[in-house]
Amino acid sequence: MTDFIVRMAKPEDQAFIAEMDSEFPTTRDRSEPPRDTDVFRLALEHSRELRLFYVVAEREGVPLGYGLIGPRQSPMGIDRASISCVLANLAVTPSARRLGVGAAILVELERLSRSLGIRFLYAHIPGSAADFYRASGWTVADEGRGLAWIEPPTIQLWQEQQQAIGNAGPRRAMTILRADYPDVDLGYGRMAYRSLRPDAVVDVFSFPRVGDNSILGASEFLARECDRDPSIFAALPADVSRQLVEVFMPSILGPSRTAEIRRLRR
Repeated sequence: MTDFIVRMAKPEDQAFIAEMDSEFPTTRDRSEPPRDTDVFRLALEHSRELRLFYVVAEREGVPLGYGLIGPRQSPMGIDRASISCVLANLAVTPSARRLGVGAAILVELERLSRSLGIRFLYAHIPGSAADFYRASGWTVADEGRGLAWIEPPTIQLWQEQQQAIGNAGPRRAMTILRADYPDVDLGYGRMAYRSLRPDAVVDVFSFPRVGDNSILGASEFLARECDRDPSIFAALPADVSRQLVEVFMPSILGPSRTAEIRRLRR
């Protein structure tokens, strides 16, 4: 039996969370926690709209650690239509480690995510935490590799793309490729993920880093995989293959091989 509890954060937790974030910075997917108590209070009050949730573990009123999940950010802004969220931080005070505090925080964040309809969680983690996440049911990618996943088709994804680029085609249930690289420069050299339901995503895979744009890197990787196994191309959702993967195929595979693979979709 544990002698601590895990609860939703309160405004008075701001100083503790800011101190922990200074020592163990959040990944760049989220800005750092508010340093002002009033701003932090507003963030807590509007957590559902922001899709930004803090939990705190405490023992007899003394905080032991905290966790934060939030919406992923892309060059186009916050992905509010995404069924995925990022575990932006999970930090435990040194004196409370190896007592199950971190595991309890993670379990509560997963429970909270499921209750909010979030299907897929991912995180940038240090290599030293890989065993912890594996033991908690997460899948951990190899050092330095990116993580990509294809989300199930929804109208919300079409609306997001239409708002971002203004030309997403006819209104329809749309799918999309999401991707991210580990934050190596912050010490988070690995990607980890947890599907919160069996049909959370259409597919998920890791890929080698190529350049700074993770979506382009994932798309190039898929193009090469389609050359290795053309059935992969046939199984890709059209939104992903036509908008991303097929862009790279002619330069990587050549016109003849590209045409041969494209015929599989007919």
